Amino acid sequence: MKIDFFKIKASSPQRNSHPGFDSYIKSMEALVKETIPESVIEMHETSHFIPIDSSFEKLSRSLPIVQISEESNAPCILSLKVLTREEYSQGLGPFICHMIDEKLLPGKKMTISFLRSLTFKFIVKPKTPYYIIEFFINVESQKDLQAIQKNFPRFQEEIRLTTLGVEHARKLVLAKGYSLEEKRMILLENFTSLIKSSSDFNRKTLFEDVQRVLFKGIYEEYPDKIPDHLLPFIEAKPQTFDHHIFNEIENISILFHEDFSRKRPLSHLSKIISYLYLFRKIITHSMQVKPDSRHLSFKLIPLKIEGIPTLAIILGVNLTEDWESLEETDLLDAIQKCIPNATLVPGSNVINERSKKRVSTLYLEVQKEDKRPFEAETLKLMKKKIPKEIRESLHKSKEEASIPPDETTRSILNLTKEIKSIHDPAKIIIQYHNQSSSHIHFTVILARLQEPEAPPLSLSSSPPITLRKVERKVVGILKKRFIKEVYLYDILIQKEGRSLKEARDRIFSFFKSQLHKLHDFNGGMVTRKYENLALFKSLIDTPPSDTLIENYFYSISPSFMQTLSSADVLKEHFQLILKALNHDFIDSEPLFLFDEKNDQALIVCCSHDERYIEEVKKRARSFSDGIVSTYLKVFDLHILGYMLPKNGQVENFLTLLKQEKLTV
Repeated sequence: MKIDFFKIKASSPQRNSHPGFDSYIKSMEALVKETIPESVIEMHETSHFIPIDSSFEKLSRSLPIVQISEESNAPCILSLKVLTREEYSQGLGPFICHMIDEKLLPGKKMTISFLRSLTFKFIVKPKTPYYIIEFFINVESQKDLQAIQKNFPRFQEEIRLTTLGVEHARKLVLAKGYSLEEKRMILLENFTSLIKSSSDFNRKTLFEDVQRVLFKGIYEEYPDKIPDHLLPFIEAKPQTFDHHIFNEIENISILFHEDFSRKRPLSHLSKIISYLYLFRKIITHSMQVKPDSRHLSFKLIPLKIEGIPTLAIILGVNLTEDWESLEETDLLDAIQKCIPNATLVPGSNVINERSKKRVSTLYLEVQKEDKRPFEAETLKLMKKKIPKEIRESLHKSKEEASIPPDETTRSILNLTKEIKSIHDPAKIIIQYHNQSSSHIHFTVILARLQEPEAPPLSLSSSPPITLRKVERKVVGILKKRFIKEVYLYDILIQKEGRSLKEARDRIFSFFKSQLHKLHDFNGGMVTRKYENLALFKSLIDTPPSDTLIENYFYSISPSFMQTLSSADVLKEHFQLILKALNHDFIDSEPLFLFDEKNDQALIVCCSHDERYIEEVKKRARSFSDGIVSTYLKVFDLHILGYMLPKNGQVENFLTLLKQEKLTV
């Protein structure tokens, strides 16, 4: 029997007693007592009394509590209960509904027949409010029941981790560590979600529609400013203006693999995802105020992992140039300038990038080689030096080679067309993107059939491979039960002396180990492509960096010409590009170079003005038949190349450039 000091009262009790409300409170009190674990109220063998203070401390440490009822046969109704602190629980109900739909039984819409909730206080501890919610979920078959029971441990952990992350994030908003302007920026995006209709927030009600219209009327004159007279209220109750924080933080939490989560306390995991979330908000809104400036947020957190003193570093920064990327080597190099014997904890690095917002966040952990603790003076030095080192390291030269969006779309369509039977294996396309001095960047497109009771694919990486970004798309349904799904992965792999082929093979082996049956869709073409690249490299007498050569080669469009183009022609065209790189651009005039090889006309256009290059691209579209193009960006120099068959259209192409006054 549960103990009387767990008797409850509603946080906002009615002045006059109401029989229906009183009965509801009694039923919710029984639910609370049923939910609290027995370990919270354990008595010492020699005592006849329950230690109230220590019991509530145990309860606080165990929150949030997520439980599901045990059933052995279906059809049935499952009870899902969540008990947590009330102060930061705004939006928890809709989030759990979303999680039930997406994670409890993926691929099938669950029916919630009834739910009940209450904000309450314990009579013996009235200062702390709590929140409990219970969902009654219909389960139609034994297969569904078994799948839910299998998925629940992961579901439970995601609910707990996300809830703690949200709680910590909202506490940070109220903390003294951030200025009023920083808090204003953090809250702005969540506040404007009431003004703008969001495609991912489907459960709109009449109340929300009216609220949105009212706020729109208030802010349509200055939509990007929160009036000062509302700031005290916003700061006091930031959760009022935050509908999507649970989903945002849940997206961050899935970046951590199981081994990582198992070795670190839950309180530390919640801090990580909270800081990553807040850093992204701060930087995103700082960019709106000063879009051309560098914005950086940085945090050090000492902890112990398996008894070894460890230092966790969380970093967020905006990327102001297309060729920039944030890599763990940049941060590790900066750390080692302060602590020479610092080493990376294997599997601790997490990079999360969103290219549309150009904000990158990074988390990693370091330990000393001698396993000694980190001194206070060292931490003070790191706080001062590392932000400066990161700002400088992001300006290193990277020659850009990007995958055209239409090529990615074609790859997705080709993969999905190949999946025609439930027996077809998963299919993968691995595309080279670009590289830096320490890493090679690939884009991976994976298509597969998701079985009715199977969860979506969840992968975690460890060095030398880093999954930076994952996107899932549902592209069709086979036999009314099997979902055709496509995953787009953004992947970094450490060079460590690997060639492009070896790096690609390592990535394929990684996915093969996760999926077992996997078909390398573009593997044959890639082999021939590597052979052509090797031949092209061998023809260059004094080759520059492999990075420049490979980025040039993989910028060739259409991509199938990377295999079919003559290595001799590529060599001559590349020599024009090297000549352009050595050119002394005294003024802002563009450079135009022309040559011939075999039956091909070779053209290179260079300019520091991106508008000039875009104009050339636009004019060249009418000559697309048989034309091969290349594009590189080195520092702020844009280099556009063409290889055309020597026929009448070459003269027409050159004439067009002269008519448009695009040539020098």
